[in-house]
Amino acid sequence: MAIDHLLAVVAVSDLQSSREWYSVLFGRQPDNDPMPTLTEWQVVPQGWLQVFYDRSAPARACSILRSTISMRTLPACRAEGCNPKTWSRPARACGCRP
Repeated sequence: MAIDHLLAVVAVSDLQSSREWYSVLFGRQPDNDPMPTLTEWQVVPQGWLQVFYDRSAPARACSILRSTISMRTLPACRAEGCNPKTWSRPARACGCRP
């Protein structure tokens, strides 16, 4: 089976503040707002992050966004509230939560 598209889904109890937070993280507004309870960003050509409202959502969620972060962009990542962690060299991950 070949996988040609991937969606990561994060349930949140406050869609508006999460939308704002992810907009800062990605440096842009969502690519799509298909319904009042869902907003999404295309983060790579065949990969999307969906953030949806669920009033019973736990206070914490986990999504993993992997990126190569250079030493020049590392301070900007930290300034936005990310906690960078080294997974492998030269790749680094920025593990963030709204």
